[in-house]
Amino acid sequence: MLVDTDSASGAEFMTRDLLVRPETVVLGETTAGLADTSSHLILLDDGSALWVTAAQIQSQSGQVLGSRVQPDVPAPRDDAAWVRTGEDPQLAAALRELGKLR
Repeated sequence: MLVDTDSASGAEFMTRDLLVRPETVVLGETTAGLADTSSHLILLDDGSALWVTAAQIQSQSGQVLGSRVQPDVPAPRDDAAWVRTGEDPQLAAALRELGKLR
């Protein structure tokens, strides 16, 4: 999974869900940190609704999850190198990691 400082919320939740698989490798940069709450809309019989937000998220196993995802393999985003060389350093790092899985 490739993440960086612009990865937030849904991407953070998805990354965490994939981490239960032993073959998942997270690389890139620490995420934005917006995946620390969960909200649920409950529709009531009288037509009104109740919006419930949980401020602490836990995995299915009960582990408290932080707001940010830390990569296993650091791969800094370098837009200047990408423009200069035409190669995305993060994508190159991800492809190297995929090659190790074969």
